[in-house]
Amino acid sequence: MAMGMMGCGYGIYGYGWIFNAIIVIILLLVIWWVLSQEKSAIWQTKSRSAKNQGFSNQKPEDVLKLRLANGDITIDEYKKLKKEMNK
Repeated sequence: MAMGMMGCGYGIYGYGWIFNAIIVIILLLVIWWVLSQEKSAIWQTKSRSAKNQGFSNQKPEDVLKLRLANGDITIDEYKKLKKEMNK
């Protein structure tokens, strides 16, 4: 029975499976990398929303005081915003 030019169908000198294994490993690494990048983006989004939710349980005056304490706003801005809230 004739086998064809490549022998028993094992590719280059019988080591064709190595090239197939390398391709599968590279494909798995690419999939892992893509998923890890998406996971990082998801974690960043969750952490940002968690920070924003920290203010949801506080009164506006408390948030304003906290922003002043953190240096996010100046004293003049604080007074102006507090005046606006009291209207």
